[in-house]
Amino acid sequence: YIRDRVNMPMREELPSSRFVEHVLSLYFEFDSYRLEKEALNTLDAWRKESDLNNIDTLVMQGYADVIGGEQYNQTLSEKRAAEVRNWMKDHGIDAKLIIQGMGQIPVDIDFPELKPGYSNGEFSKSALYKSLALENRIRLNQEAMRVDIKAITK
Repeated sequence: YIRDRVNMPMREELPSSRFVEHVLSLYFEFDSYRLEKEALNTLDAWRKESDLNNIDTLVMQGYADVIGGEQYNQTLSEKRAAEVRNWMKDHGIDAKLIIQGMGQIPVDIDFPELKPGYSNGEFSKSALYKSLALENRIRLNQEAMRVDIKAITK
């Protein structure tokens, strides 16, 4: 099975470097690629506190939750990464900026905590998850709705 070029995840080659560091993660609302106030404040504080002279490349890796279709979430993850890249450009950050849409990722859910008395034999995790109201599934997947920023030093 080979994906056609239109549906391939968008990934750019990372430059070889001495050091890659996770800088920060920014979280998004469900079904949105708009940077909210908290994310904007986080970016602004990071820009003011960081020594950008030592950064050669910033990689924005966008993610989405598993609610919705795979192709839709791939596109959403790319839009989230692009939104962060655009903020960087608009704020004069002159490092090389790479975006990567990572698509949808599952979140590790603690089912026994979610439903007291849950046991693996009682019913499947999938059935329990699907039985939850949409707002609860969104809340459980909040960690997946993000962009991770990594810095590659000079």
